[in-house]
Amino acid sequence: MKPKLASAMLAPLLLAVAGCGSADAGNLSSTPPPPPTRAPSSVTSPEPSDSPSPGARAKDDLASGKARHVIRSSGVTATIDYETERSNLPWAATSEKPLRVEVRVSRPKTKVYLNRASLRFLVDDGTGINPGPDPLVDSSSNIVPGFLVASPYSYVQAFTVPVVDPSSVGMTIGVKLEFVSLVPGKSKDYTKQTVTDSVTTTLT
Repeated sequence: MKPKLASAMLAPLLLAVAGCGSADAGNLSSTPPPPPTRAPSSVTSPEPSDSPSPGARAKDDLASGKARHVIRSSGVTATIDYETERSNLPWAATSEKPLRVEVRVSRPKTKVYLNRASLRFLVDDGTGINPGPDPLVDSSSNIVPGFLVASPYSYVQAFTVPVVDPSSVGMTIGVKLEFVSLVPGKSKDYTKQTVTDSVTTTLT
């Protein structure tokens, strides 16, 4: 009779141990919760240190006293040479400055003449661009149809750029050239073409 009593008392104990093991296995197989995430913090990039500030000086095309620009427009290739006669002196806002302009056209199909050359001015006072002095105009009113500029000939003119406001820190010179060309096969008929250019200089 004792062996039966022992077996009867051992059965509930085994069931209890089995129940505990089943619960532990369930806990181990379950996926642990993910760690809490943190919202990304915003980072403000610093402003570039070399950002241009309002009124910053533009490039100086005439810093060396000379500049050469080649303009190609509708079959016309015009070479324009600019030169200041006093290149060793800074371009002062309060004094006149001579500017030599030479124009020539290379390899034209027909004769090309410069009929009119004009200079217009814009000045920079450090805060914005403003109209400058009155335009300078050189017109071949007494020469018809104009000055021959086809190689090896060229147009040369020395302009005197007037004074501007003392507060000016820069100047842009707009150049307008008006060419006329002979129409092939018709000795007295001409066509007209306009070429524009500009040079920028700093002022002291």
